[in-house]
Amino acid sequence: MRYIVDRIEEKFLVLEKEKGIFISVPLELIPDAQAGDCIDVIINKEETKDRQENAGRLMESLFVD
Repeated sequence: MRYIVDRIEEKFLVLEKEKGIFISVPLELIPDAQAGDCIDVIINKEETKDRQENAGRLMESLFVD
């Protein structure tokens, strides 16, 4: 998913998505962004799976004697 930094308003980035949809995100999330920058957002399925497995192992270790 791609967003374009439309503008910066105080402590927020105003991002434009296709079809004229705008969202605001805190500037602190992407502090180096400037107007006109393209920002790609991806879902990392492999990392998600690894984190879920790790959380499962941690839960098991809490409840196993």
